[in-house]
Amino acid sequence: AQSQGPREAGVAPLIPYHLLQSREIVLKSQEFDIVHNNYFNSYLFTAFSNWLSCPLVTTVHNDFWQFPNLRSILEKTHRKGKDGLVFVSHKAKELAGEPSGSYVIYNGIDFDSYEFNKNGGDTLLWLSRIVKNKGAREAIEVARDTHMPLVLSGYEPISEEHRIYYNTYIKPYLSSTITDVGGANSLEEKIKLYSNAKAFLFPILWEEPFGLVMLEAMSCGTPVIAYAQGAIPEVIVDGKIGFIVNRSNEDVRGDWIIKKTGIEGLSEAVERIYSMDNADYLTMREEARQHVEKNFGIAHMVDEYEKLYKMLVGNTAAKS
Repeated sequence: AQSQGPREAGVAPLIPYHLLQSREIVLKSQEFDIVHNNYFNSYLFTAFSNWLSCPLVTTVHNDFWQFPNLRSILEKTHRKGKDGLVFVSHKAKELAGEPSGSYVIYNGIDFDSYEFNKNGGDTLLWLSRIVKNKGAREAIEVARDTHMPLVLSGYEPISEEHRIYYNTYIKPYLSSTITDVGGANSLEEKIKLYSNAKAFLFPILWEEPFGLVMLEAMSCGTPVIAYAQGAIPEVIVDGKIGFIVNRSNEDVRGDWIIKKTGIEGLSEAVERIYSMDNADYLTMREEARQHVEKNFGIAHMVDEYEKLYKMLVGNTAAKS
Protein backbone atom coordinates (compact mmCIF):
# COMPACT_ATOMS: atom_id res chain seq x y z
CA ALA A 1 0.00 0.00 0.00
CA GLN A 2 1.22 3.51 -0.78
CA SER A 3 0.78 4.55 2.83
CA GLN A 4 3.27 1.89 3.93
CA GLY A 5 6.17 2.52 1.60
CA PRO A 6 7.68 4.38 -1.35
CA ARG A 7 6.00 4.93 -4.66
CA GLU A 8 8.00 3.51 -7.54
CA ALA A 9 7.10 4.12 -11.16
CA GLY A 10 7.82 1.19 -13.45
CA VAL A 11 11.61 1.12 -12.94
CA ALA A 12 12.05 -2.59 -12.15
CA PRO A 13 13.25 -3.60 -15.67
CA LEU A 14 16.16 -1.12 -15.41
CA ILE A 15 17.42 -2.25 -12.01
CA PRO A 16 19.93 -4.87 -13.30
CA TYR A 17 21.52 -2.30 -15.59
CA HIS A 18 21.70 0.28 -12.80
CA LEU A 19 23.39 -2.26 -10.55
CA LEU A 20 25.95 -3.13 -13.22
CA GLN A 21 26.59 0.54 -13.89
CA SER A 22 27.02 1.21 -10.17
CA ARG A 23 29.52 -1.65 -9.92
CA GLU A 24 31.57 -0.32 -12.84
CA ILE A 25 31.66 3.19 -11.38
CA VAL A 26 32.88 1.89 -8.04
CA LEU A 27 35.61 -0.19 -9.71
CA LYS A 28 36.82 2.94 -11.53
CA SER A 29 36.22 5.41 -8.69
CA GLN A 30 39.94 6.09 -8.22
CA GLU A 31 39.71 7.96 -11.54
CA PHE A 32 37.12 10.40 -10.20
CA ASP A 33 37.23 13.35 -7.81
CA ILE A 34 33.60 12.83 -6.85
CA VAL A 35 30.56 10.79 -7.89
CA HIS A 36 27.06 12.27 -8.07
CA ASN A 37 24.23 9.77 -7.70
CA ASN A 38 20.98 10.94 -9.27
CA TYR A 39 19.18 7.59 -9.43
CA PHE A 40 15.53 7.88 -8.42
CA ASN A 41 16.14 4.64 -6.50
CA SER A 42 19.30 6.06 -4.93
CA TYR A 43 20.03 2.91 -2.94
CA LEU A 44 21.00 1.16 -6.18
CA PHE A 45 24.25 3.09 -5.97
CA THR A 46 24.64 3.83 -2.28
CA ALA A 47 24.69 0.10 -1.56
CA PHE A 48 28.19 0.18 -3.11
CA SER A 49 29.33 3.39 -1.43
CA ASN A 50 31.62 1.79 1.16
CA TRP A 51 33.92 0.67 -1.66
CA LEU A 52 34.16 4.13 -3.28
CA SER A 53 37.57 5.77 -3.16
CA CYS A 54 36.11 9.28 -3.57
CA PRO A 55 33.26 11.31 -2.01
CA LEU A 56 29.67 10.69 -3.06
CA VAL A 57 26.84 13.19 -3.51
CA THR A 58 23.35 11.69 -3.58
CA THR A 59 20.34 13.78 -4.58
CA VAL A 60 17.11 12.49 -3.06
CA HIS A 61 14.29 12.80 -5.61
CA ASN A 62 11.75 10.70 -3.72
CA ASP A 63 10.21 10.25 -0.28
CA PHE A 64 12.10 7.10 0.75
CA TRP A 65 13.78 8.85 3.69
CA GLN A 66 10.38 9.70 5.14
CA PHE A 67 9.72 6.08 6.11
CA PRO A 68 11.54 5.15 9.34
CA ASN A 69 12.23 1.54 8.33
CA LEU A 70 13.76 2.61 5.03
CA ARG A 71 15.58 5.56 6.58
CA SER A 72 17.43 3.25 8.99
CA ILE A 73 18.72 1.23 6.03
CA LEU A 74 19.64 4.25 3.92
CA GLU A 75 21.54 5.83 6.80
CA LYS A 76 23.82 2.78 6.90
CA THR A 77 24.89 3.41 3.30
CA HIS A 78 25.63 7.09 3.92
CA ARG A 79 29.28 7.68 4.91
CA LYS A 80 29.06 10.45 7.49
CA GLY A 81 31.76 13.07 7.12
CA LYS A 82 32.58 12.01 3.57
CA ASP A 83 29.37 11.98 1.54
CA GLY A 84 26.79 14.67 0.85
CA LEU A 85 23.06 14.00 0.92
CA VAL A 86 21.06 16.59 -1.03
CA PHE A 87 17.33 17.16 -0.61
CA VAL A 88 15.50 19.27 -3.19
CA SER A 89 13.52 21.26 -0.61
CA HIS A 90 13.70 22.17 3.06
CA LYS A 91 10.42 20.34 3.64
CA ALA A 92 11.82 17.14 2.17
CA LYS A 93 14.87 17.40 4.42
CA GLU A 94 12.67 18.08 7.45
CA LEU A 95 10.43 15.08 6.74
CA ALA A 96 13.53 12.92 6.30
CA GLY A 97 14.54 13.69 9.86
CA GLU A 98 17.32 16.20 9.10
CA PRO A 99 20.02 13.56 8.45
CA SER A 100 23.59 14.54 9.28
CA GLY A 101 25.65 15.58 6.27
CA SER A 102 22.55 16.71 4.40
CA TYR A 103 21.97 19.86 2.36
CA VAL A 104 19.20 21.57 0.38
CA ILE A 105 19.66 22.50 -3.27
CA TYR A 106 16.53 23.38 -5.22
CA ASN A 107 15.94 21.86 -8.62
CA GLY A 108 16.73 24.15 -11.52
CA ILE A 109 15.30 24.49 -14.99
CA ASP A 110 16.64 25.68 -18.33
CA PHE A 111 13.97 28.37 -18.59
CA ASP A 112 15.31 29.55 -21.95
CA SER A 113 13.89 26.32 -23.39
CA TYR A 114 10.40 27.35 -22.28
CA GLU A 115 8.95 30.14 -24.38
CA PHE A 116 7.20 32.81 -22.34
CA ASN A 117 3.62 33.56 -23.37
CA LYS A 118 2.58 36.92 -21.93
CA ASN A 119 -1.14 36.38 -22.61
CA GLY A 120 -1.88 32.75 -21.82
CA GLY A 121 -5.14 31.06 -22.78
CA ASP A 122 -8.58 30.29 -21.40
CA THR A 123 -8.31 26.76 -19.99
CA LEU A 124 -7.15 25.22 -16.76
CA LEU A 125 -4.36 22.68 -17.10
CA TRP A 126 -3.40 19.60 -15.11
CA LEU A 127 -0.27 17.75 -16.25
CA SER A 128 1.36 14.88 -14.40
CA ARG A 129 1.26 11.11 -13.86
CA ILE A 130 -2.20 9.60 -13.54
CA VAL A 131 -1.90 8.51 -9.93
CA LYS A 132 -4.01 9.41 -6.92
CA ASN A 133 -1.40 11.59 -5.22
CA LYS A 134 -1.03 13.92 -8.21
CA GLY A 135 -4.63 15.14 -7.89
CA ALA A 136 -6.22 14.64 -11.31
CA ARG A 137 -9.52 13.81 -9.61
CA GLU A 138 -9.35 17.03 -7.59
CA ALA A 139 -8.61 19.04 -10.74
CA ILE A 140 -11.77 17.65 -12.33
CA GLU A 141 -13.80 18.50 -9.24
CA VAL A 142 -12.55 22.08 -9.42
CA ALA A 143 -13.40 22.35 -13.12
CA ARG A 144 -16.90 21.05 -12.49
CA ASP A 145 -17.34 23.35 -9.49
CA THR A 146 -16.22 26.49 -11.35
CA HIS A 147 -17.59 25.53 -14.79
CA MET A 148 -14.22 26.31 -16.32
CA PRO A 149 -12.67 24.25 -19.14
CA LEU A 150 -9.93 21.81 -18.12
CA VAL A 151 -7.25 20.06 -20.14
CA LEU A 152 -5.72 16.92 -18.62
CA SER A 153 -2.37 15.70 -19.89
CA GLY A 154 -1.48 12.53 -18.05
CA TYR A 155 0.95 9.70 -18.59
CA GLU A 156 -0.76 6.41 -19.29
CA PRO A 157 -1.74 4.31 -16.25
CA ILE A 158 1.05 1.82 -15.54
CA SER A 159 -0.64 -0.63 -13.21
CA GLU A 160 -4.04 -2.12 -12.52
CA GLU A 161 -4.38 0.18 -9.51
CA HIS A 162 -3.83 3.23 -11.69
CA ARG A 163 -6.20 1.96 -14.38
CA ILE A 164 -8.92 1.51 -11.77
CA TYR A 165 -8.27 5.07 -10.56
CA TYR A 166 -8.47 6.42 -14.11
CA ASN A 167 -11.60 4.45 -15.03
CA THR A 168 -13.34 5.42 -11.78
CA TYR A 169 -12.44 9.06 -11.24
CA ILE A 170 -11.25 10.43 -14.60
CA LYS A 171 -12.82 8.73 -17.62
CA PRO A 172 -16.51 9.07 -16.57
CA TYR A 173 -16.15 12.85 -16.26
CA LEU A 174 -14.52 13.58 -19.59
CA SER A 175 -16.63 15.85 -21.76
CA SER A 176 -16.49 18.66 -24.27
CA THR A 177 -15.09 20.93 -21.53
CA ILE A 178 -13.00 18.39 -19.57
CA THR A 179 -10.64 16.78 -22.05
CA ASP A 180 -7.82 14.27 -21.76
CA VAL A 181 -5.18 14.90 -24.43
CA GLY A 182 -2.86 12.15 -23.21
CA GLY A 183 0.74 12.51 -22.18
CA ALA A 184 2.85 15.18 -23.86
CA ASN A 185 5.42 13.34 -25.99
CA SER A 186 7.76 16.26 -26.59
CA LEU A 187 8.93 19.48 -24.99
CA GLU A 188 7.14 21.42 -27.71
CA GLU A 189 3.83 19.77 -26.80
CA LYS A 190 4.32 20.54 -23.12
CA ILE A 191 5.16 24.18 -23.82
CA LYS A 192 2.03 24.53 -25.97
CA LEU A 193 -0.11 23.14 -23.15
CA TYR A 194 1.48 25.36 -20.50
CA SER A 195 1.38 28.48 -22.67
CA ASN A 196 -2.28 28.10 -23.60
CA ALA A 197 -3.43 27.69 -20.00
CA LYS A 198 -5.04 30.33 -17.81
CA ALA A 199 -3.74 28.57 -14.69
CA PHE A 200 -1.98 25.35 -13.78
CA LEU A 201 -3.65 23.13 -11.17
CA PHE A 202 -1.38 21.18 -8.84
CA PRO A 203 -3.65 19.77 -6.08
CA ILE A 204 -1.18 17.16 -4.86
CA LEU A 205 -2.19 14.83 -2.04
CA TRP A 206 1.28 13.93 -0.76
CA GLU A 207 4.44 15.62 0.46
CA GLU A 208 5.90 16.37 -2.97
CA PRO A 209 9.69 16.81 -2.56
CA PHE A 210 9.69 19.54 -5.21
CA GLY A 211 7.50 19.53 -8.33
CA LEU A 212 9.32 20.56 -11.52
CA VAL A 213 6.06 20.98 -13.42
CA MET A 214 5.47 24.17 -11.43
CA LEU A 215 8.70 25.67 -12.80
CA GLU A 216 7.78 24.58 -16.32
CA ALA A 217 4.35 26.18 -16.10
CA MET A 218 5.66 29.41 -14.59
CA SER A 219 8.47 29.62 -17.14
CA CYS A 220 5.74 29.84 -19.76
CA GLY A 221 4.01 32.48 -17.63
CA THR A 222 1.20 30.35 -16.27
CA PRO A 223 0.33 30.90 -12.58
CA VAL A 224 0.05 27.85 -10.32
CA ILE A 225 -2.77 26.94 -7.95
CA ALA A 226 -1.65 24.24 -5.51
CA TYR A 227 -2.30 22.61 -2.19
CA ALA A 228 0.15 23.59 0.55
CA GLN A 229 1.77 20.15 0.56
CA GLY A 230 5.46 19.33 0.49
CA ALA A 231 7.65 21.98 -1.12
CA ILE A 232 4.84 24.09 -2.57
CA PRO A 233 5.19 26.98 -0.08
CA GLU A 234 8.90 27.14 -0.94
CA VAL A 235 8.23 27.44 -4.67
CA ILE A 236 5.06 29.54 -4.98
CA VAL A 237 4.71 33.14 -3.75
CA ASP A 238 1.09 33.24 -2.64
CA GLY A 239 -1.02 35.81 -4.45
CA LYS A 240 1.82 37.03 -6.63
CA ILE A 241 2.49 34.16 -9.05
CA GLY A 242 -0.41 31.91 -8.11
CA PHE A 243 -2.30 30.76 -5.04
CA ILE A 244 -1.58 28.30 -2.24
CA VAL A 245 -4.54 26.55 -0.61
CA ASN A 246 -4.67 24.50 2.58
CA ARG A 247 -5.88 21.00 1.82
CA SER A 248 -8.35 20.84 4.75
CA ASN A 249 -9.35 22.59 7.96
CA GLU A 250 -7.46 19.87 9.82
CA ASP A 251 -4.26 20.39 7.84
CA VAL A 252 -3.51 24.12 7.85
CA ARG A 253 0.04 24.85 6.65
CA GLY A 254 -0.14 28.64 6.50
CA ASP A 255 -2.29 31.78 6.52
CA TRP A 256 -2.82 32.10 2.79
CA ILE A 257 -4.88 34.65 0.84
CA ILE A 258 -7.52 32.01 0.11
CA LYS A 259 -9.11 31.19 3.48
CA LYS A 260 -11.30 28.35 2.26
CA THR A 261 -9.73 24.91 2.15
CA GLY A 262 -9.92 21.86 -0.08
CA ILE A 263 -11.88 21.96 -3.32
CA GLU A 264 -13.69 25.12 -2.21
CA GLY A 265 -10.38 26.87 -1.74
CA LEU A 266 -9.00 25.72 -5.07
CA SER A 267 -12.20 26.84 -6.77
CA GLU A 268 -12.02 30.27 -5.17
CA ALA A 269 -8.43 30.63 -6.40
CA VAL A 270 -9.53 29.71 -9.92
CA GLU A 271 -12.36 32.22 -9.83
CA ARG A 272 -10.00 34.94 -8.62
CA ILE A 273 -7.65 34.36 -11.54
CA TYR A 274 -10.46 34.34 -14.10
CA SER A 275 -11.95 37.53 -12.65
CA MET A 276 -8.66 39.45 -12.45
CA ASP A 277 -8.23 42.70 -14.32
CA ASN A 278 -6.34 41.84 -17.50
CA ALA A 279 -3.43 44.12 -16.63
CA ASP A 280 -3.08 42.46 -13.22
CA TYR A 281 -3.24 39.01 -14.77
CA LEU A 282 -0.54 39.88 -17.31
CA THR A 283 1.62 41.15 -14.46
CA MET A 284 1.13 37.84 -12.63
CA ARG A 285 2.33 35.97 -15.71
CA GLU A 286 5.40 38.18 -16.03
CA GLU A 287 6.22 37.79 -12.34
CA ALA A 288 5.82 34.01 -12.56
CA ARG A 289 8.46 33.90 -15.28
CA GLN A 290 10.76 36.29 -13.41
CA HIS A 291 10.41 34.22 -10.24
CA VAL A 292 11.78 31.15 -12.02
CA GLU A 293 14.60 33.10 -13.66
CA LYS A 294 15.65 34.62 -10.34
CA ASN A 295 15.37 31.60 -8.07
CA PHE A 296 15.27 28.37 -10.04
CA GLY A 297 17.60 28.71 -13.01
CA ILE A 298 19.75 25.73 -13.91
CA ALA A 299 22.93 27.85 -13.63
CA HIS A 300 22.18 28.63 -9.99
CA MET A 301 21.57 24.95 -9.25
CA VAL A 302 24.88 24.00 -10.88
CA ASP A 303 26.73 26.65 -8.88
CA GLU A 304 25.36 25.26 -5.63
CA TYR A 305 26.38 21.72 -6.54
CA GLU A 306 29.87 22.86 -7.53
CA LYS A 307 30.28 24.50 -4.12
CA LEU A 308 29.29 21.23 -2.45
CA TYR A 309 31.64 19.19 -4.68
CA LYS A 310 34.59 21.42 -3.81
CA MET A 311 33.82 21.29 -0.10
CA LEU A 312 33.57 17.50 0.01
CA VAL A 313 36.67 16.97 -2.13
CA GLY A 314 38.55 19.45 0.04
CA ASN A 315 37.44 17.69 3.22
CA THR A 316 38.58 14.34 1.85
CA ALA A 317 41.97 15.75 0.79
CA ALA A 318 42.48 17.31 4.23
CA LYS A 319 41.89 13.97 5.94
CA SER A 320 44.23 12.00 3.67
